[in-house]
Amino acid sequence: MKRRKDKTMLKMEEKKININRIHFLYEALAKRHASPEETYHAILNEGLKAFNLSLGIISQIEGDRYSLLAVSPTRGDISAGMVFELKDTYCQRVVSENRIISVEHAGEHPGFNTHPVYIGMRLESYISAPIWVRENLWGTLNFSSTQVRAISFSEDDYEFISLMAEGIGSLIEINLLISENENVISALRKNNDILESIFENSTIGMALVAPSGQWVKVNSALTRMLEYTEDYLLSINFQHITHPDDLTTDLQ
Repeated sequence: MKRRKDKTMLKMEEKKININRIHFLYEALAKRHASPEETYHAILNEGLKAFNLSLGIISQIEGDRYSLLAVSPTRGDISAGMVFELKDTYCQRVVSENRIISVEHAGEHPGFNTHPVYIGMRLESYISAPIWVRENLWGTLNFSSTQVRAISFSEDDYEFISLMAEGIGSLIEINLLISENENVISALRKNNDILESIFENSTIGMALVAPSGQWVKVNSALTRMLEYTEDYLLSINFQHITHPDDLTTDLQ
């Protein structure tokens, strides 16, 4: 009876921990005034606590290039902006298999103990998930440590790192959309400036006229041709200065 009660209490505690994890992730992603870098570090720091590991990395992968987008904690030998060859990282398996990869004791795992990362850094425990942006594998989220992990990564751990990776992917996609919109707006403004210059400097009389006939915009060539000031033209409609014989045709 006591064992059953202890198991029930343990499950309730695990459920509470998972709810707290998800709640934190939602808060980190929902902060409107936080910069992407602040959000990345908040997610990495929470992952380090959740998995009890010592190094968290968000990477961007382009071909064979493995670029560090965010690192926590920042260290002298590894920091954001550094670039490595993908083949020299554990994340190569995440990319090649398109799934979450984990290991608790790399030194006893034949797929890891001969890897350059293990030889160079002796990273024993590791968990990583792919980051997808616009249906393409954009990079990875990973946590690691030189310490052997005594407890195996659980399904809840897999679910949590998957949610974190999805949140990061959504954040990156939003930032891409904002950047693209800004570029579109900038291009439209540039095109508008060109059109404005053509309109103002044309030697041909040009005007924008409302459906009612009201002058909306006139250029200098038109004011010289009609011998009316711009202010006067904008205060009337074209019917006022159109010859009666031409008015029906112009209205049509």
